[in-house]
Amino acid sequence: MFSKTIIAKPSLHFVQCSRVQSTRAVRSFKVVGALSAGQRVKVTADVKVYHILKTKGAETALQGFEGVVDSIIEEHKGLPLSANLPVKVKLTGEVGELGEVSFIAHLCESELEEI
Repeated sequence: MFSKTIIAKPSLHFVQCSRVQSTRAVRSFKVVGALSAGQRVKVTADVKVYHILKTKGAETALQGFEGVVDSIIEEHKGLPLSANLPVKVKLTGEVGELGEVSFIAHLCESELEEI
């Protein structure tokens, strides 16, 4: 009897953010980027979200909002992930008549700039 063994080798490949045409290199399942947890960032891209609870599903444009990087998703339960929007950011900003609101959004590194 013959058995087949498949060995996965780390390789260099490219990942694209689904909203912005940017390409990042990935080596050994690690995203090469400049952001890390705890950094203050500002949203620079024209991104819209619909999940802020107090707005009842209304569109909210995030451009100009500031916040702190909560985490960068690279793995789940020990398995490597290639998340489309890997940067989890806690944002704070003015939302219509509600005033100052805090919430979490998943974004791409190219949509953010370090403050």
